[in-house]
Amino acid sequence: MTTIELMGTKEIARLLGVSQGHCVGRIIKRPDFPKPVINLSQRLRKWRKDEVYAYVGLCKKPRA
Repeated sequence: MTTIELMGTKEIARLLGVSQGHCVGRIIKRPDFPKPVINLSQRLRKWRKDEVYAYVGLCKKPRA
């Protein structure tokens, strides 16, 4: 049996190096951002960790 790891906005913000407010206000609202697997309310949303990591890997731009 495989365990699915989940992330909240706090963990996503930390991963991306942005504030939690920026994550909630801008990043998770992007149409290409993965959809939450748990979406009970605005304060209780969780995303699959593997999907978020895949999104970040695809969207990272190399630093100059």
